[in-house]
Amino acid sequence: MHPAVREPVSYELTRAFQEVQARRDVPVGPELGLFVTGIVIESLEFRRNEWEKNANLDPDNSNDASKIAAHASRVVQFLIGESETYALSGGQKRTLLISFLELAHKKWCGIFPFCR
Repeated sequence: MHPAVREPVSYELTRAFQEVQARRDVPVGPELGLFVTGIVIESLEFRRNEWEKNANLDPDNSNDASKIAAHASRVVQFLIGESETYALSGGQKRTLLISFLELAHKKWCGIFPFCR
């Protein structure tokens, strides 16, 4: 992955988490945020060919940075936005890692970069 790609991707993922939280009024757990960010960054670092094949984007090309960030953000917003929420003590809710995994499992290989 080109060094210029990581920063906009990280920024857009953080924004995606915040947008979903605001839209649903449900916090995204820190474990979920770290997991999702890790999968996206790992895919950019080690699965360049899949990005080119599935999204027509090259993680080694800094000119694709904003498009890569936008693609990752859209996918993350969809998955987290559709994930089931869980009630916590005190009446609060949270989107947990397990709910994200359950949704990703149901739709697994239709969701790049969360599948191979």
